Amino acid sequence: METGAQYGGVDSGTAGTYGAKPAIRRSGDGGRVTSDGVEREVDVPKAVRADKLAQGLGWFSIGLGTAQILAPRAMSRLVGVEDADGNKGLMRFLGVREIAAGVGLLMDPKPTGFAAARVAGDTMDLALLVKTMANPENNRARALLAGAVVAGVGVLDAYATEQLKVTTPKVDAAKQADGLRVKKSVTVNRPVEEVYAHWRNFENLPRFMKHLDSVQNTGENTSRWSAGSSQGMSVHWDVQLVEDQPNKLLSWRTVGVSDITGHGRVEFTPAPGNRGTEVRAVIEYQVPGGAVGNRLARIFRDIPGVKVENQLNIFKQIMELGEEVHSDSSIHKGPYPGQPSRDSAQLARQASA
Repeated sequence: METGAQYGGVDSGTAGTYGAKPAIRRSGDGGRVTSDGVEREVDVPKAVRADKLAQGLGWFSIGLGTAQILAPRAMSRLVGVEDADGNKGLMRFLGVREIAAGVGLLMDPKPTGFAAARVAGDTMDLALLVKTMANPENNRARALLAGAVVAGVGVLDAYATEQLKVTTPKVDAAKQADGLRVKKSVTVNRPVEEVYAHWRNFENLPRFMKHLDSVQNTGENTSRWSAGSSQGMSVHWDVQLVEDQPNKLLSWRTVGVSDITGHGRVEFTPAPGNRGTEVRAVIEYQVPGGAVGNRLARIFRDIPGVKVENQLNIFKQIMELGEEVHSDSSIHKGPYPGQPSRDSAQLARQASA
């Protein structure tokens, strides 16, 4: 699911953002880019691949630069330069450049600039190799082979630069909040058509999904969901209905850029023996990391008085009885077994004694 800032930050009009730190990328649809000041939807698998490519190029750059600094004459001969002594200074300079770029690729949360610097360095290296091949005293075969290798690495550098432009900062898996997956079924003693119609209007969902504050339909197949007020925050995300088979299936997912991402799928089938409708739901949420994400995770896992996994039971009560069933004791929050508390039972026993 996604919020006004989406699966990556709290709505700026309510709780603010996560300070100056880069957003953490989540799994699932959507994401948030903050280091360049632009929010956009992110292809997360693509972003993860870009991170891995940048890391690989970073280690390659450090290894190459170290060899150029420690063994400049050998590296010069390797690329076909016979005048090794006269090029020691240049080779070491190239080594320092490589190490600087490599450290940047590994350390910067969004190393687009360092990847672009490597592209410029590749262009410089190719120009030097062309000059090397123009000198008949050098080994042209080695220079040509070195040029092919530099060109190949240059293609990777250019590709990494383009990919890093549209990704969020690097994933910090240790700081990510755990996702929530609810998979549950319940039999509702009502016709399939009625059960489907009630769920199809997403504005009904907060009646039994207690982690939701509200759902507002924004279009025929789109809606805006809100949560977090019980924890003193407010997050919002946009949802699109992606599959709608009347009286059979509903499927949705978050879209856009927001703090929460997720998707859900609910199947409706006639229960055996004319017992109504069997509802099977699979709902997944992913919240951001950090203190705010942990607070949101608690909301989505265990609303005061009711486990998220039990919310289908509330749906069953609403469909069969027209309302949510509560205990007759006001000390309980949310649905609770229809029986008095221990204190009430003890007082009743004392009164009858």
